Formats: sequence, structure tokens, C-alpha cells
Amino acid sequence: LYTIKFEIMSLLLLSSLLLLSTFLAPSTAVEMARCDCWNRECGYCADLSCAVKFDLTNSAEGVTITSEIKRKELKSIILFNSAGNALGMFGFSTAEIHLKGCIACNAPPAVRRAKRSQPDGPISWTVRFDEGEIRLLIAGEEVYSQKLKGECAEHYKDVQYFSFYEAQSCEETFTLAEGMVAGEGINETCGGACPQV
Repeated sequence: LYTIKFEIMSLLLLSSLLLLSTFLAPSTAVEMARCDCWNRECGYCADLSCAVKFDLTNSAEGVTITSEIKRKELKSIILFNSAGNALGMFGFSTAEIHLKGCIACNAPPAVRRAKRSQPDGPISWTVRFDEGEIRLLIAGEEVYSQKLKGECAEHYKDVQYFSFYEAQSCEETFTLAEGMVAGEGINETCGGACPQV
């Protein structure tokens, strides 16, 4: 009799936990404020508590950011390896594309076309490192790709963290996707500097 009661209680408890987990489970993708790491609290982008842990070099998803794209203002992310060392910065505008030490070129016309095809205001863009090839997408459309070779491929083969440099407004966001772990310095309000998005 006690065994039957124990089994029934165990089943009820398990069912309750499963039901509760359905309501408490976080979304696989959450929009977060793009918190600027260039401040004293973040060690001027050296503190990984202000970065997002994510294996960018082995992900087909990449990093998706929503912000305004302009001609004279680079939108940048800082890339770190598994040891927490800064590898360099990727940045782009409608005029140019940069990857520190490896890419410095005019943005192709596809960047400007994709920008013009979107309404004014913030739009989404994605950076991917796909088997040693860096790819830039605007609103889901690939507008630039470049295969990294030699020393560049070696240098950027282990991107495990990223952070944001000079975020211009609290309206700029990024998608905290499945597999990403935000540091303590990255939250929905950027430590109270921004309203909740």
C-alpha cells in the first residue's frame, strides 16, 4: 500500500514539475539591449562579464543585431578567443567593412541596396563565421562574404565571446539566441542605463 502511494505521489510530483517547467522555461531567443562595453565598469571592453559567451566559429546562426545603419558610423562587435583575449573588431557601415588586421574595404553595393530596401530606423543585421568565411547579412539577405586565409584564418579560428563597442542608443538590441550566455554586465537594461526592451 505504501509503495503504491509513493509511486502515485512521485508521478504527481513529476507531472507538476513538468507542467511548471513549461511555464518557466526561457524562450530560445530573447531581445536584449546592445550594452556598450566601452566604460570603466567593463574595463573598457576587457572584462568578459560584459561579453556574451558563444562559439561563433562553429555556429551557422551567427550574431544578429538590430540597429540603425549609417554611412559614417561603424557598427562594431569585439571578438574574443576562449582564453578571453581580444582578437579584434568587426565593423561595417554603408561605406566600409573592417575586420581588424584582415579586412579593410569599401562596402559592396549590395549593402546600400539592402539598407535602402528597408524602412527608416533600426534594421537587423547578422555576422557569421562560417567555416573560416565571414558573412554579413542585412534583413536576412547576404550582402558580403570573405574567406579568411593564412594568418587571418588562424587568428580568428577560435571566436568564443563577443561584446559591443560604442552602442549609440538604448534602441539597439541583439538576439540572445540558444547557446549564448550573457555575462553579468549584459542585461535587458544595461545596468539601468536603458529601459527594458
